[in-house]
Order: sequence, then structure tokens, then C-alpha cells
Amino acid sequence: GWEVAAAMDSTFALIDRCLDAWTFDMLTDEIERHYGGTVQVHTRSSIVQRLFTHEAWHWGELSQTLGIRGLPQPDLWRAD
Repeated sequence: GWEVAAAMDSTFALIDRCLDAWTFDMLTDEIERHYGGTVQVHTRSSIVQRLFTHEAWHWGELSQTLGIRGLPQPDLWRAD
């Protein structure tokens, strides 16, 4: 359980750092990724969106799994 929370915290911390450091105009900058013999081109905006939606997907999986077992789901809106 704690491993999942730590992983999500680290991803959202990364997103926070990107949004703090990048300007609005920088979000359209393209970044090349060399993967499997091909070159993929992503904008900074698409990278941040992908990180966020990836974590949201996992939050949904976690919430569903807990609900199936009759456990309370995570409260994403709680004040820390």
C-alpha cells in the first residue's frame, strides 16, 4: 500500500516541478525520445498530460479494487 502512495507522490511531485519550471510558451517545445530504433516526438504539454492521466488511471484502479473489497476509496481532495 505505501509503495503505491509513494510512487504516486513522486510522480505528482515531478509534475509540480515541471509546471513550476516551465512557462506557458515552453509547453509546445518538442522533445525527441529514441526508443526501439524509432524516434518519438512529444511536446512538454503532452508529457505532463500523459504523466497525469497515467496516475489518474492507477487511482481509478486502486479505488475500484478497494471498493470491490468493501474498503473506503482514497480521498483525493483531503487537506494534508
